[in-house]
Amino acid sequence: MSILACLNDRAAFCGEAAGTGVKGSKHDLNMYSAQQDAQERICVYCHVPHHAEVGTTLTPPALWAGTQNKSFIPYVSPTFDAVIEDLVVGPTKICLSCHDGVIASDTHPNLKSDLFGGTGVGIGSNLGNDHPIGFNYLKIVQEKPNDYKPPNELWQDGNGTTTVASGLFEGKYVTCATCHDMHNTKNVSDANNSYNYFVYSRQKDSSLCRSCHRK
Repeated sequence: MSILACLNDRAAFCGEAAGTGVKGSKHDLNMYSAQQDAQERICVYCHVPHHAEVGTTLTPPALWAGTQNKSFIPYVSPTFDAVIEDLVVGPTKICLSCHDGVIASDTHPNLKSDLFGGTGVGIGSNLGNDHPIGFNYLKIVQEKPNDYKPPNELWQDGNGTTTVASGLFEGKYVTCATCHDMHNTKNVSDANNSYNYFVYSRQKDSSLCRSCHRK
């Protein structure tokens, strides 16, 4: 189905369903961008085959098209048990290249919103109202096994094959990509057959949260 057909028929919105790939998903920025790629490429908004940005701390390099080096305010709470070692470690720095509400490769207006349901999660360089990232999950599991589940367990209501550990950067750090499958390949749908923010487990009954937290 062509991009135009997808736009004209929301019911057949290409990759709308979970696990159907990045084409036609909300990360297919040709669907939304005011400046669509002339060759209708999808990956080029985030990845480039040549002249990639260096120093993204990703291993192996993701041929990233661009990053930013802003500092962010971390999550702080008296009930937060872990220590944030590197707030923007791994893929988080890449995610915040667009989701900081300032730098948006697709110039989508919703990126400017940090309200509930918005996608600008780092507006004002503030990550203090978002789930903590950049901490070592293995440490917190070891210190408080009665509160947190081991990462080798499957996502509670996921696709039946993906573990929490598979999304930990360097096998230990919680990042944006720990919960979100940006390529829409291993995530699952909700009751409305939506990929629901690209998450690995369904939101119903807070299965996503309870895949790590013992509550």
